[in-house]
Amino acid sequence: DEMMEIDRLRKMQHYEKREMERQYKQVEGANIIKKQINENEQRRILEDEKREQEKLAMLRYLEKLQKQWYQRRVRGRRLDEIKKKKLDELQGAGVPTKYINEVARRAMKPQTSLITH
Repeated sequence: DEMMEIDRLRKMQHYEKREMERQYKQVEGANIIKKQINENEQRRILEDEKREQEKLAMLRYLEKLQKQWYQRRVRGRRLDEIKKKKLDELQGAGVPTKYINEVARRAMKPQTSLITH
């Protein structure tokens, strides 16, 4: 009987040891999964922040382009007003229409100098 009891106790200890190892591995596996989840979450947060920064940079760039376009548009209108004023001054000074038309034609050409050498 005593031998059977000793054998039973050894088997029980062996079973408890295996059970503790299994539980340890289970907890260890759960910790690894938690770590991976946290790493993935951190990566996702960083990617979201990067996308947000890229979005803001693009919006700033588009805003800059819009301002430049508006400034060119305003500058173009001012130039048109100045050209019209100068043409009116020529007409008021009695310059023949033929010459005024030639000046107006040259003034409307992009990047063309009005002065000829």
